Amino acid sequence: MFPFDEKFESDHRQPLFTFSIPSALVQALVGTGTYYDIDGQSADNVEFGFLAPSLSFWIQMPALMGVQVVVCSTIAAIMHKFIVKKRGSTTAYLVGYAFVVPCVCWFPFYAIELLDIRNKCFRMNLCFTPLLVIFRCLAAMHGTSPPVVETT
Repeated sequence: MFPFDEKFESDHRQPLFTFSIPSALVQALVGTGTYYDIDGQSADNVEFGFLAPSLSFWIQMPALMGVQVVVCSTIAAIMHKFIVKKRGSTTAYLVGYAFVVPCVCWFPFYAIELLDIRNKCFRMNLCFTPLLVIFRCLAAMHGTSPPVVETT
């Protein structure tokens, strides 16, 4: 089974258990508003339920993060070789602005299409990669990264 087969577009889990609270009490605690039942009628009680965690979700999230770790590590190696070691040169700025920044900006869109990711949490998770890598690339190009980063 491919790790991203389940799309998580809707939640089909059944509650482990449910309980009801009078809607007047819920309105007093949460605020104003009218609560409706499935038929669209005003409800006397509001029903809540506890859902078990989705195992598939918690398998897909680390898998997606693993993909991002591989991408970030590859880009970090490129940045160290062509930017940090050649800081101030035209090559460093060219690699940074013409290769690294466009590639990491394009990465989330490519990954979303390739893996057919539809869940908003997964999409948001993918958007952190460009944010972090662009800031690291700018720090490497302009010499504002801490000294310990450049020795490793």
